[in-house]
Amino acid sequence: MTYSKIDKQNYQIHLIKTNKFKKTVVNISFKQPINNKIDVIKKDILCNLLILGTKKYKSRRELEIKCEDLFGASLNIKNKKAGSYNLFSLTASFLNDKYTLEDTCNESISFIKEVLFNPLIINNKFDDKLVEIAKKGYLEDIKSIQENPNQYSVTMMRNLIAKESLYAFSPYFYINEINNIQNNDLVKTYFDILNNSQVDISIIGDVDEKILQKFDNLPIKANKYNNSVYDLINTNNKVEKIEEGKYSQSKLVLAYQLKSLTETEKMYVSYIFSFILGGSSDSLLFKKLRQDNSLCYYADSNYNLFYQMIEINVGLESTNYDKAVSLIKVAIEEMKNGNITDDDIEKAKVTYINAWKEIMDNPLSIINMYLSHEYYNLDLVDERIKKINQVKKEDVIILANKIELKATYLLKGMNENE
Repeated sequence: MTYSKIDKQNYQIHLIKTNKFKKTVVNISFKQPINNKIDVIKKDILCNLLILGTKKYKSRRELEIKCEDLFGASLNIKNKKAGSYNLFSLTASFLNDKYTLEDTCNESISFIKEVLFNPLIINNKFDDKLVEIAKKGYLEDIKSIQENPNQYSVTMMRNLIAKESLYAFSPYFYINEINNIQNNDLVKTYFDILNNSQVDISIIGDVDEKILQKFDNLPIKANKYNNSVYDLINTNNKVEKIEEGKYSQSKLVLAYQLKSLTETEKMYVSYIFSFILGGSSDSLLFKKLRQDNSLCYYADSNYNLFYQMIEINVGLESTNYDKAVSLIKVAIEEMKNGNITDDDIEKAKVTYINAWKEIMDNPLSIINMYLSHEYYNLDLVDERIKKINQVKKEDVIILANKIELKATYLLKGMNENE
């Protein structure tokens, strides 16, 4: 596999040449800083809208038929929040020409351009019916958050800490604003994406440099953004809330902030800390809460790099709330005091190393690896493995002493004992 980066006037192309996969994958990413949360929502709606029709393929069904004609090509558009940035991206996958005996590559790239650069905008308006369909689907997805107790409890916990922060941002709290988004708002957002983004085009497959010509003269303008990707919460509050829910099981969520981290701590030590705390059935939380005391159905922890937060999630009966919280604090104190083993460290390392090695078996994961290196300065796989192997027990203990509880949130279940 070989990687090269080509600087065009208005964008960069990342060309990853490999004969490992039968398909070619193309990803076009538009990166912008988040200056307005409603803009994130508009881009979410555009993800739905752009796949409903173009000037050439006027319905979703026509787009689907074209994908079938291209030997089952796939195309999707996603929008995600990564720290202080918004990433709007199109990803397409299609068979290499040598398996189709046709000019599938050129046709597929033309199809990508049609979807992304020739939407069904007439007289500076999207089709009104398609806008309503896109908004309706989006609203249904957002309202469904309340039907998912795990997602709902995390959403409410984050809002409890610092509701104005990007960490806490969720479209769930913007239902009225979503209803008020108009057709012309979406048109403006669409052109803003094309004209005010940092654009990266990634191509992976058994291809040569000739494919680059297919991406000449795209209707986009250049921008470079070098703001920090990290958006740390700035609050001294420690909050606790118990909310009545309508679910069969109670959900407990605790949020801890990590402060004053070094680069190595941010990128590697924090992941090992979180894994030892609640990343497996051998974790401290699983043993203390479930195995030793039968207090919960599950207990896990996750590290959020961009906001440098540790979130602990527990499914339990509300009557076990106080004892569960107490034992979670005991587990963290034990880590602060060095009550972890070298074997704990090695298990965490092996888990992450195996996961990183699997990146190289998936073309989109490889693209995301290079984009993460470009956007967030995350190391490539070989460097990640080298650096995580350098983490010692003492490093985890030092990091454990940089953790601070910010929120405790319980979503109480109904009829738990019936």
